[in-house]
Amino acid sequence: MVSKPDKDPPDGGWGWLVVVGAFIVFFMSSGSYFAFGVLYVAFIDAFEESKAATAWVGSIYYLFLVMAGPFGICLSSHFGHRLVVVIGGLIATAGLILTSLATDLYQVCLTYSVMAGFGCGLCLIPGIEMVSVYFKKRLALALGLCMAGTGAGQICFAFLSQALLDIYGWRGMMLILSGAMLHLCVAGVLFKPLHDIRKSIPTTNYSAINDETEVINVILQNGKEMTIYSNEGLKNTSDVDNTCCVRKMRFSCVTSALSSLFACEMFKETVFYPILVAGLGQAFGQAIVTTHVVGRARDFGMPDAKGSLIPTVMGFGQLIGRPIFGAVCNFPRVRSNIVYGITMAMCGIMSVISIYIESLTGQLISIFVIGVGVGGYVVLISFVVCCFMGIDKIGPGSSITYQVHGIFGLIAAPISGLMRDTYGSYEEVFWLAGVAYAIGAAAAFLLPLAKSRDVKRRKDGRAFDNSMLITEDYLDRLLVTEYLTTL
Repeated sequence: MVSKPDKDPPDGGWGWLVVVGAFIVFFMSSGSYFAFGVLYVAFIDAFEESKAATAWVGSIYYLFLVMAGPFGICLSSHFGHRLVVVIGGLIATAGLILTSLATDLYQVCLTYSVMAGFGCGLCLIPGIEMVSVYFKKRLALALGLCMAGTGAGQICFAFLSQALLDIYGWRGMMLILSGAMLHLCVAGVLFKPLHDIRKSIPTTNYSAINDETEVINVILQNGKEMTIYSNEGLKNTSDVDNTCCVRKMRFSCVTSALSSLFACEMFKETVFYPILVAGLGQAFGQAIVTTHVVGRARDFGMPDAKGSLIPTVMGFGQLIGRPIFGAVCNFPRVRSNIVYGITMAMCGIMSVISIYIESLTGQLISIFVIGVGVGGYVVLISFVVCCFMGIDKIGPGSSITYQVHGIFGLIAAPISGLMRDTYGSYEEVFWLAGVAYAIGAAAAFLLPLAKSRDVKRRKDGRAFDNSMLITEDYLDRLLVTEYLTTL
């Protein structure tokens, strides 16, 4: 078995520049999505398409943003985080440049939604992984700083997009934003590998797993192990055919990404279905609010300059909601699913109330509360998966939940846009958002019941114990908890 490098994470030094790079990744990637409310109005005016058709742009963007995550992980493990993030930045930049030349909405879906969304998605998870490579004792602080880029990006992008739109038009705005998106490449350059792979591969013999297959463990640039299987009885690294290994790595990258997208063993647990239903409610509610809140402000008679303040305030709400609700879950005897459901209930109630408050002040207050709720449930997704499914399921469970966000968010915005075109107002649209959030909250409240059913089905009959699944050691391994413990 290959031993891992003996160097410990420096917990500082160049690592702080890695944190800066990860902050840029979250700032650009997440901010560009949450600012789509401003772009949505601009695309309606530019292409004169229906609201339902235009809403597909943001839905497809978010779908490719979350779907690119597994591929970003696998590509980074094979080719290094720096190269993947730089390539992702170039793809996103090229997509925005081509969007500025688009002549119809279908071209925008290809260049902006697919290219820019996938390019940004490739950078998100590698950014977090690089921070975890450089930090151990200060990992909580480092992750908290880099994840702050999400809220900061939403605040700045919403305001900046409207200002650029008023001055340069949407095509000029896209060109300027494409230049800003190149900062993803700068972030990638900052992701210097901590360990040199060439110094980490020994030339010792390897034992066979069974009679037919042997294994070679290679230490990658991020300090993790990758396993390459061969049926040719390889005994040491000098026997490895480089061409064969590269081919196997490429194939493994695709299959690993697909396996993380479709982790079928997760669906054997009853408790996983309420988690998915909660994710479905979040997807519908968040897609509707994010896409249509600026357009509804225009229907209320607000100028676009004031309407663009609404997603900015939503960003402030997220910045506040994440630490508040996460810190609440850290208290003993607090049930995470109850807090999880409360965040969605907040969003649903305020989505309905906002229908009947046409003043700018009322809209800002309602969207702020929704932002607090969104920030809360986004942080708690991984925490709830760990509580009710165990630490070993947090990776695939969280990944599939985010895929649900992307898939159902893909159809939520167009459906709500069609409803606006059909009924002539956003009242029914935001009622749909409220109902979706209510369904998600109800599913969260039912999680203990679903878990008890799984426990009864187990042969060992052991009762579910939160303390058994969540210990101090486990919490240190959770991204969400690492962020929250910075308070």
